[in-house]
Amino acid sequence: MKLYQLALITVISHFGIVSFANSSCIGDDTGFCELGLSVFQPWCWGYEANCSFDEQLFNRPLCEGSPKPWVNTMEEKIEKFWRQADFGYIQDFLSTISDFCVPRKSHQGHLKCSTNMRYCHSRNLVLDFKEYNFDTRDRFLEDIAERVVIGGDCIVESDKIDMNGQQGGALQSWHRELRKFKTMSMGHNCDVTIERPVVFMKLDAGVNMYHHFCDFVNLYASQHLNRSFSRDVELIRWDTGTLYYQDLFKSVWKVFTSHAIRSLSEFSGKIVCFKEAMFSLPPRMYYGLFYNMPLVPQCYGSGLMKAFSRHTLSRLNIKHRPLDKQVQVTLVPRNTKFRNILNQEELISALNTVGAINLTVIEYNPRHMSFIQQLDQTYNSDVFITMHGAGLTHLLFLPDWGSVIELYNCDDAACYRDLAAIRGVKYFTWEESEALFPQDEGHHPSLGAHKKFTNYSFKLEAFLKLVLKAVDYIIQHKPTVSHHIHTEL
Repeated sequence: MKLYQLALITVISHFGIVSFANSSCIGDDTGFCELGLSVFQPWCWGYEANCSFDEQLFNRPLCEGSPKPWVNTMEEKIEKFWRQADFGYIQDFLSTISDFCVPRKSHQGHLKCSTNMRYCHSRNLVLDFKEYNFDTRDRFLEDIAERVVIGGDCIVESDKIDMNGQQGGALQSWHRELRKFKTMSMGHNCDVTIERPVVFMKLDAGVNMYHHFCDFVNLYASQHLNRSFSRDVELIRWDTGTLYYQDLFKSVWKVFTSHAIRSLSEFSGKIVCFKEAMFSLPPRMYYGLFYNMPLVPQCYGSGLMKAFSRHTLSRLNIKHRPLDKQVQVTLVPRNTKFRNILNQEELISALNTVGAINLTVIEYNPRHMSFIQQLDQTYNSDVFITMHGAGLTHLLFLPDWGSVIELYNCDDAACYRDLAAIRGVKYFTWEESEALFPQDEGHHPSLGAHKKFTNYSFKLEAFLKLVLKAVDYIIQHKPTVSHHIHTEL
């Protein structure tokens, strides 16, 4: 295992925080460098062949409660979680990658994929769009393989491709795009040749933080599969049409590339040759990361999610401000049609009387607050409070000791509870049903009564009790907070 040098890194051991300032690595192909890890220890993620699970692992998850009925021992429970939501997931993927198109000579093309073609890597790839003009609003045409010629300078394993099509949904694998992969020579007939490594991505909804971060998390996981974290790559959005893609979180792409995001449609009518291309993990795989992710209960702290959080914050140059003894509480109102807090002013007034906390009430509205500013506020919060909704995805960027309050989960109990578990932050939600007052039964446009489609009032005493539980957790875990602070009103 290599050691890497980190320039201008300051470790504030008393705070347990690492500050980054123009970090640079020598020979880093592991992704550790920007996380601020000690250069004196040979860290490993866990999927490497020579990694010691007990001594060198970047992060080891924790589990509570009985291991049964899922497994027999606590060690087995930890490993199960590690394989479901941590770098064990990457290890299992790596073990399934094999040739789907075999190079005829050592320097010729190839197509390597994981089982069901959820992740692929190709060299000397050719995409022939001569007969395709993107005249559709369908982002992921099911018959694109019949309309576009895709291939490479290698010997195709057609039977193997056919056998790996069980998970062929648009956002589940690359099988529908690559199922007609054919042997082609890469040479003089290329209209465009792209020399930089290329990453193809099929993206979920760019207006919803939860769904779009499925894209970002799986792209980060794909970088681990590819063992490269360079930003000198071309990211190409795989859309088979020209429908406008609205992206409210486009500033995050700076984490992955130093170049502008490109769209497949710019190659209309051309033969395009790629020296190297990666087809990244799609956002809605069966038993995938983040979305459709099964979890063994009462386990916490995925190293993969912790690394993704640190990696993102570091590359966006978001720093933690100096800590103080007050607990930093951020309350984010929704200010949308549904799931508003009807007695919000009453609750805010009461929180302002609690001496242990410093309260910030702020709307995360992209018209008034950039996403980078939102991340900065979240990362500098100890307790993050909001109603059920995609904004809770911000919990990924709380500090390691942070806690999140999903004020009311609207009977969607698992979504953000599980996301908090894999990030390793403490999760709280409303438990006293008799102290919760919906405005009405809720009015879903087609399903009728629905708890997500109304607004709520909360009994003050129960609200304060919930918040103070989170504050007490911070007092016990925040590095600089004295254990003698009292939170009584």
